[in-house]
Amino acid sequence: MGWCGVLAVTALLLLLSQPARGKKGKQRDPQEEILEQLLDGYEKRLRPESGKIPLRVNATMYVVSIGPVSEVDMTFKLSLYFRQYWRDERLSFESTANGTVDKLVLSQDVVDQLWIPDSFFQTETESYVHDVTKKNIFFRLNSNGTVLMSMRVTVTSRCAMDLAHFPMDVQECVCKVASWGYTADDIQYFWDTPEPIQIADDITLSNFDLMNKTFRSYNRSLATGDWSTLEAGFVFTRNTLYFIIQMYIPST
Repeated sequence: MGWCGVLAVTALLLLLSQPARGKKGKQRDPQEEILEQLLDGYEKRLRPESGKIPLRVNATMYVVSIGPVSEVDMTFKLSLYFRQYWRDERLSFESTANGTVDKLVLSQDVVDQLWIPDSFFQTETESYVHDVTKKNIFFRLNSNGTVLMSMRVTVTSRCAMDLAHFPMDVQECVCKVASWGYTADDIQYFWDTPEPIQIADDITLSNFDLMNKTFRSYNRSLATGDWSTLEAGFVFTRNTLYFIIQMYIPST
């Protein structure tokens, strides 16, 4: 074998000894490998623990704005971050050796391939997820399979007001969350205590003052079964000075 042959064989051996690389000669990102393993054979049509025990879904709310509160329409409006937490053992993975990958933040196209709770606001008359500049949904997966999904939503909700003591009235408006299709045998909702409902410090209303907030979780019995339900309550007292300035004085 001549020198040319020796050099060719040496170059081939050096090439074969290099570690496996992805496109453009770069080593594969370990997060990419983890995602491929998780999605391989994953069945999004089945909830976690399907056929075993009810899935526990914890939730919190961070309210960024309130209003208007309308006694004419019997509604009130909230803009909030609605956060849900649950565990899907099918999505658990081993952290990398150096500990650099112990959680994954997933994009929307990956989330679309996973099971997520079909939560909805029972008392809403109108609601939407914000989508500027992209749909405002955050999805984080921990190595033990614990999932956090946060979405920014605006909800207009019904509020049955008692105006017998107007304009010195106090109103409690509630916002209810439940699963659309899973009864309490499949999903159980819980508030993530100790402070599941937080209110932004800079919130102000013109015609009402927010006095208090309440929360509870319970099973609601309907003809179609028992449904695990979250309830967030907001207690408003009317701003009497606003009423006098805006309505009483102009009418005199």
